[in-house]
Amino acid sequence: MPSQTFHNLSNAKKTHIIESIKYVFLNKPLNKISVSDIVQQAKIPRGSFYQYFSDIEDAFTYLADASMQAFENEIMSRVEGKNIAFFDYLTGAFEKDYDFFKASQHQKVISKFFSQNQLFTIDYENYRKRKETFYKRFIEALNTEALTHVAYHRLMNLYFYLSHLKIQLIQKVIKGRADFETTKNEYQWIINTFEAGLKENGHYE
Repeated sequence: MPSQTFHNLSNAKKTHIIESIKYVFLNKPLNKISVSDIVQQAKIPRGSFYQYFSDIEDAFTYLADASMQAFENEIMSRVEGKNIAFFDYLTGAFEKDYDFFKASQHQKVISKFFSQNQLFTIDYENYRKRKETFYKRFIEALNTEALTHVAYHRLMNLYFYLSHLKIQLIQKVIKGRADFETTKNEYQWIINTFEAGLKENGHYE
């Protein structure tokens, strides 16, 4: 993780450095990137890089963490204090997530970081705990009164499954391998099927 020296920089300086790291990260094969590439892009002395990060892996891990945090913040901004029902949120999430990812590069960063895991020392247990903590916070912010007959861990698993499916479908659309409307309708059909199944089995009021 970045040093305190990095955190003491102005927001503008930190943003400039992170955007420079992101540019290099997304535009070169990861095994070809050197510290020189980053400092040249950021226009900072080589010594400054090592004042901020211990090595390239440290910088890229921070970049991925920042992208995950940005996405989590975006999701929570949609639900906190708004009393949105579980399935109502899911219905509108596809288009909102698509717009968010199209307007930013966060999903590209996250996807590339984890797809190139052989190049990094990734603490998967830490990320698993982080994800569980976020999902718990997210579900607690939703109105789940109609789902009181669904065990909490099953609700977590349901959201986990639908969230990952949604991201995969959005990636296909962004990469031009699927049509937006067709894919959104496919996702909505899956949500409707789960909702109908829960109602049929008396788990959803």
